[in-house]
Amino acid sequence: MQETYTMKRLIILIAAGLAVGSAPAQTLIYNGYNNPNYAYNSNAFFSMYASPSIGFDPAAQRIAFRFTAAASSVPWVLRNVRLPIRTGNASDVYMAIVTDAVGAPGTSIIWQVTAPSGVNATLANRDVAASGLLDPGASYWLMVGNAIPASDNVINWFIATPSLAGTLARSAYNGGTWGSWSIFASSDLGAFAIFADPIATPTTNAIATAVEVFFPTVSGSVYQVQYQNAMGDTNTWYNLGPPILGDGGERAVFDSSRGQTQRYYRVLTQ
Repeated sequence: MQETYTMKRLIILIAAGLAVGSAPAQTLIYNGYNNPNYAYNSNAFFSMYASPSIGFDPAAQRIAFRFTAAASSVPWVLRNVRLPIRTGNASDVYMAIVTDAVGAPGTSIIWQVTAPSGVNATLANRDVAASGLLDPGASYWLMVGNAIPASDNVINWFIATPSLAGTLARSAYNGGTWGSWSIFASSDLGAFAIFADPIATPTTNAIATAVEVFFPTVSGSVYQVQYQNAMGDTNTWYNLGPPILGDGGERAVFDSSRGQTQRYYRVLTQ
């Protein structure tokens, strides 16, 4: 066995992580049902038609309702949108959450989906998975409408109970493009709820130092890095990691120095 003493490089390691949000998953940040049980009026709804063949001029329609995200010290991470809806053709359903542009739906899309899973011809509350970030206390619009112009389909979005007043926006697809939004003050709004989680807050968990013991190698040779905590203690050397097979290049081993005031290293080779 031959002893080889080596240089040491001091490395600062920063361990970073994400703090877990303290609130439970699926926090209700907006309830447009106007009741705690997510009940809705099954006899009243807004309809979106996607074909002039059923007696309506627009080739497609979209409706949007404005909502305000709940207060929080950090942004909200969207998890789920719940609403009472039915349609004869799920592939024709488009949903989105967009920013507010001075009282009208904006062009910045937070989240969108076409043909949401679970939506069909049976009327029921449907939970649609969502993603994206919402700012606490900011206004947004939930948009629902036809995804396929002239698809001979109808979408029904049922209203809150008791009635909930607010702002309604409508847009129609004519001549190959979506028209401008028409804004109305409405005494009835489509029922929906928005669920989210508070975003995790980045934190630094710890800062520590480490030593890099590095050395040249010869291909085929075997190297063992060892350490001791006191110089001159010739009988007490400890292996630092397993033996290392040389490959002709430089090899290195890291050793945390957290809690250590001094440490000495050597490399044995054979």
